[in-house]
Amino acid sequence: MTILDRSYIQEQIKGEKDNLIRDIASLVEIPSIRHVENKYENAPFGKDIRDAFDMFIKIATREGLLCEDFEGFALHAEYGKGDEIIGILGHLDIVPIFEDDQWNTDPFKLVEIDGHLYGRGVNDDKAPLIAALYALKILKEANVEFKRRVRLIIGGAEETTWECMEHYFSNNPQPIYSFSPDGDFPIVNGEKGIINYTYTYSAITDVDSMHNLIKIETKDEDGFVCDYAKVTFKSSNIDKLKELLKEAESIVIDGEKVIVIYTGLRALSRNPHRGINALFKLGKDLNHLIELNAKGQYLRRLLNQYFLDDVKGEKVNLYDEDEVMGFTTLCLKNVNFRNEEIVIHFDFRYPKSSNKNHIKHTFEKIAEDNHIQLTITKELDVHYVSPESELIKNLQMAYKNVTGEDAELFSKGGASYARTLKEGVVFGPTFSGDTPNTHKANENIKLQTLFKAIEIYCEAIYLLACK
Repeated sequence: MTILDRSYIQEQIKGEKDNLIRDIASLVEIPSIRHVENKYENAPFGKDIRDAFDMFIKIATREGLLCEDFEGFALHAEYGKGDEIIGILGHLDIVPIFEDDQWNTDPFKLVEIDGHLYGRGVNDDKAPLIAALYALKILKEANVEFKRRVRLIIGGAEETTWECMEHYFSNNPQPIYSFSPDGDFPIVNGEKGIINYTYTYSAITDVDSMHNLIKIETKDEDGFVCDYAKVTFKSSNIDKLKELLKEAESIVIDGEKVIVIYTGLRALSRNPHRGINALFKLGKDLNHLIELNAKGQYLRRLLNQYFLDDVKGEKVNLYDEDEVMGFTTLCLKNVNFRNEEIVIHFDFRYPKSSNKNHIKHTFEKIAEDNHIQLTITKELDVHYVSPESELIKNLQMAYKNVTGEDAELFSKGGASYARTLKEGVVFGPTFSGDTPNTHKANENIKLQTLFKAIEIYCEAIYLLACK
């Protein structure tokens, strides 16, 4: 138990509600999407992320925290004393607005509806960072004695290239223990390895047929199951082609051209089993087309041999399942077939029981066998913290002290700053039953979730830094 009564912390949170929401709103109003085309000194990720950094520094300084900026790559806000550091890691950059027509509110204006706060970045990761700051503020104002320093460590490129943390830890020591409020409660102590690949093929000598696949266009975005594909055929027997396109959402005839739309169910690329891939529907229809041009046949073979109806890597013989971290996932994110070039983007994630070198060798061999250019666009190793860690034990205690429930450990396919740490895990703020719509339209955080997270973070900071 802490020296702070639960009712005391709850009263402090209640009293700070308006200030808390105002601070979150000030960050959500900044469209902190990476734009390197307008980068400048101390703003390597562009003006908007720089503005978000400045706003956070303003808030933290107001609360008596000592702030230091590391050339706009990262910053920290610190309170406490002692040689050892407890880290709380989060980020202020956000993903773009992929589905602007599906938002019910302005994504860059914080709106409260039915006990939820809506806005891009409100759950990932602006409100959780402010929650951690307010937890530190409550303990500070209660005159709790700190035996370790607590650092809120903030990055600006979590959604992209992660050089923010590389830069930060090249200038600062690792905290002794850390958590990231950038995911789920209770405790995410494992994160799967991630490798994002691009296959590019441009050496096809085409041979026309009755039905000719001439273009595929999918959404130019990252991190999702492909849920939309616009496909253009040229056919000498349009009526026959229409009969064979059984999976199409819509078909429009434009002279000799047949424009076909395929739709699926959107899901994050780390969870392809939760979505429906529009490209799988295209692949099934291509299998109906016996008389197909050479380019279409080539793509059909690739889809059938390595991707079609597979979300676990079984077709490439890489399926693996770890009893602690779960199974491998393979997500076909998009295919673009234009300008005489086929480009395939896919995402592979794996548990700690898998061998990264074997995975990479497998996809390299596929590229070699099919005369494809292979590019790795993202690579993150498996991260896992033992259940016996003192960090885990203290966070479990903090969670149970507040909720009365045991803090179960689990793994995810996502990526958080916990990966940059020797002793770091994801710790909230989302509870089971919440629907935060992270990276999607109508991103939100439930106010009661936010308040409960602050209680838990007060407890966790106390146990790690004060007790």
